[in-house]
Amino acid sequence: MFNFSHLKTETLANGATVFTDLEQGTPDWHQVRLGILTASEVGLLLVKGKRPDGLGAGALTAGLRIAGEIYRINGGYDATPESWSNVYTERGHTLEEEWRGEYEFITDEFITQVGFVRLDSIRFGGSPDALVAKNGVWECKSHKPEILIPMLLETGFPEAHKPQCLGNLITTDREYCDITAGFPGLPKLSRRLYREDCKEEESIIKEKLSALNEYVDDILKQLKAGDPVYAMAAE
Repeated sequence: MFNFSHLKTETLANGATVFTDLEQGTPDWHQVRLGILTASEVGLLLVKGKRPDGLGAGALTAGLRIAGEIYRINGGYDATPESWSNVYTERGHTLEEEWRGEYEFITDEFITQVGFVRLDSIRFGGSPDALVAKNGVWECKSHKPEILIPMLLETGFPEAHKPQCLGNLITTDREYCDITAGFPGLPKLSRRLYREDCKEEESIIKEKLSALNEYVDDILKQLKAGDPVYAMAAE
């Protein structure tokens, strides 16, 4: 079973668990992400598949991963993946600290850094880079110039980040997501996404997430039925 008793947590009004003192990329951070779909994978739910439930190949693959993680953890195995980093992730962490301070100064809003937010009632979670006041979240992205410049030249919220940011709004039950994206020597992108403007996408995400959870539960049921250990326990 999942055991997060050694980690500092808070509970949001919607029942989500906020892991406050948790550094992203650490073994504990990887552990709290196990057994659920995360906001970074929300785009998989927006792909229309051929099954009656609408799940596509990517979502089904994620379901297999989730089922495997739950099964292994319930069996007493450590399913935590190995952590990794490279020059890009390290640069991103450094810039995030700087840009977080700039964002807080410019907006004059109190922000709270969090490690992860887990909403077990729908088997979902996300890692917003900060909670903003009472109604917002903040997301920070470090991009190469060839990725950042097209975003700077376009108007509106960058489509590439919309699913993840909406996922974080669903997880935290908040109203808007501000994004800061940049690269040293280039202008920074600052845009806001309102949850109110994403009702159709949110409805699809929640419907597909429910279907995904049913898919995962069915896999777990089949695995247990063929496992001698579970079979003996049921006798």
